[in-house]
Amino acid sequence: MLRFAFLLLFVSQLANGQESAPGLHISCSESHHAFSDVEGLRSLRLKTAVLRSARFTATYHNDVPENVRAVVQEAFAIWGGILVSRVPIKTKIYWEELASGTLASAGSDKVYKNFINAPLREVWYPSALANAISGKSINDQNTDIILRINKNINWDFGTSGSGLYDLLSVILHEIAHGIGFVSSFEANGAAKVKWGIQNIPFIYDKYLVDTQSQELVNNRFYSNNSEELHRVVTGEDVYFKIISGEYSHDYPLLHTPSPFSEGASLSHLSNNQHNLKDRGDHLMFPGLSSSAKYHFPGKGILAILHQIGWSITNYELHHDYLVPADVNPITLFPNPVNDYLILNLYGYSTETTFEVFDNFGRAVSTGEITGTETTLVTQSLPAGRYMVRVGAFSAPFIKL
Repeated sequence: MLRFAFLLLFVSQLANGQESAPGLHISCSESHHAFSDVEGLRSLRLKTAVLRSARFTATYHNDVPENVRAVVQEAFAIWGGILVSRVPIKTKIYWEELASGTLASAGSDKVYKNFINAPLREVWYPSALANAISGKSINDQNTDIILRINKNINWDFGTSGSGLYDLLSVILHEIAHGIGFVSSFEANGAAKVKWGIQNIPFIYDKYLVDTQSQELVNNRFYSNNSEELHRVVTGEDVYFKIISGEYSHDYPLLHTPSPFSEGASLSHLSNNQHNLKDRGDHLMFPGLSSSAKYHFPGKGILAILHQIGWSITNYELHHDYLVPADVNPITLFPNPVNDYLILNLYGYSTETTFEVFDNFGRAVSTGEITGTETTLVTQSLPAGRYMVRVGAFSAPFIKL
């Protein structure tokens, strides 16, 4: 059984500075579902995928081979065409011997709360997401993601090979953990589970709910560090709550094995969800089968990332569905923006006005559409996340 693993380095913020805590290595067993979604998800790709809305940078350690570096850069290009961030996402890559049965490990180097433009107070955000929301680096240019790759695995570097493990799939999976697809839940002995740092949850934790849509980190429903909470996360269905869009009616089901498995539990999607094949969410299963290839996140994964605060270039939640980029006529450039934003409608001209909404859904400006390309003046907008809506379509942007 080969396993994913990921690393969480917990960091809290006190009045007098930052406080760090020891890293936590967590692993999970491989998936037994060998399904390739490389071709099936081409319709989800951005029309202008060559334009990167987020930039990853890498610092390599331990003589990372060139063929490994090439795959890392390919993974950066895929996520870079999905996420929106003005601040480069700084990653350290290690090529080393890991525990037997472990494919790779990754996680956010630090987490932050109560930063500029934070949508929720007293909630921990991974540094890459906090930077993206703030529009500037709040972690003193330090590393955002640490990625460790097991050099002893029989890796597939892009060629088909029986019994090989697809390196690109693994790196894409681990980056997702590093940008926030991760829970802080951990076992406390054999019968209790606890969450958070200083009783403050991760942003991902805020949307974990039971079958009655009761929040797991809400003390009105469950006490932290309790046997009751342990029972729920090992014996009942746990879902990720999506506030709006297609998945507000059908929450993604999370992986909840018994006994509780740190890292595997809650930080991955369950492979028992009935419509996973349609969503293409296999990338965030708790493991990888040999010869399986998952080279793009599914719609449910994108919805989760959007819910925790990421601006997603490929999709934007709208009413009861996610609008694919090849259907949505709106393109915004540059994004993130300082003073002026170009709204390109690709010939979609039946609407005559646009609206701009802030991160809380409040209308902050309106204007007339002057042609295929319309200039929006954003100088007076406070820094933050916004949405441009034209008729039935919308697209996100970040004001710096």
